[in-house]
Amino acid sequence: VKAHANRVSLIAKGNLYHNIFQTIPTPDTIPRAVTQIKSKGCFENLADSEEVNKQIITLISNREKDHPEWFSPDWKVINERAIIFNDEVEGMKNKRPDRVIVKGDRAIIIDYKTAVGVVSGAQEGFPPAIHTLEENKGQVKLYAQLLTQLGFKQIDAYLWYILDDEIVEVNC
Repeated sequence: VKAHANRVSLIAKGNLYHNIFQTIPTPDTIPRAVTQIKSKGCFENLADSEEVNKQIITLISNREKDHPEWFSPDWKVINERAIIFNDEVEGMKNKRPDRVIVKGDRAIIIDYKTAVGVVSGAQEGFPPAIHTLEENKGQVKLYAQLLTQLGFKQIDAYLWYILDDEIVEVNC
């Protein structure tokens, strides 16, 4: 029962963070995004909104050194937008990358993951992740293939395990 409760709590917290991140184009919009999600009743007893606000500011600040473009106003941000394509076997399908930023013919995919311990190994007290690192990489590689078909010439792709604050570059 305790393991199930931990899993449900972790999934809910992951969904909360994911919902906030999908509404943040630049760091100055973090407080508004947190307030907006809080006003929809998404926090409940999961977390303190001020603490979440601070954590997200810290997470994004930690990224700015190595990836200043990720939350730069100089890049166009496309959050959670469907890419519709024809699968030869299944017909029309769509995929939704969490965040794609574009500038000219360059695109950067940032896919948020909220499972804990996927990169470094399962952590005690947390349920195992639903998907493996390789499965997550495969998902992002598909996004990159679709963006190539849309005409982007240079594509970089990353998995960001938010709750662990770990970045995995995906070679496309």
